[in-house]
Amino acid sequence: MGLNSGALPLSAAINWVIKDGFGQFGGVIYATMVGQKFDSDPKHQRFWSSVWLQTATWLEMLTPLFPHLFVVIGSVANVGKNIAWLAMSATRASINKTFCRKENLGDVTAKSGSQSTAAGLIGTALGIVVGGTMDVSVYTLILGFVPISLASLWGNY
Repeated sequence: MGLNSGALPLSAAINWVIKDGFGQFGGVIYATMVGQKFDSDPKHQRFWSSVWLQTATWLEMLTPLFPHLFVVIGSVANVGKNIAWLAMSATRASINKTFCRKENLGDVTAKSGSQSTAAGLIGTALGIVVGGTMDVSVYTLILGFVPISLASLWGNY
């Protein structure tokens, strides 16, 4: 029994929709359950958002080792990433507000966003340089990820 030419792309698309849908749904549930803590304890919530993000990234890195569990692992990782990004976004205003000297929250937020973008660009450039010198295997990537992940968590602590 053969597959028609559209069956494989349709199956892949459905897998991605399921994975992404679960991730978004998980973020909504998390916001519903924890939403009030974003203002009362933003630093604590911000740190835990970093833990969620690092854990989700770790899970994503494991998907090549378990291709038969791609949808399951990818869905759980997407839930973690959505929780992380939601918590980071929700706590950003409260944290930025502490840096305001006067009613300049927009200015502080813009500068914070610029710093985040610059850090992301520097990280991408370093990743390209370091990645070009490393063996391309899942195990090597995981070994490179661990110290960077720990440094990120330490920086957010």
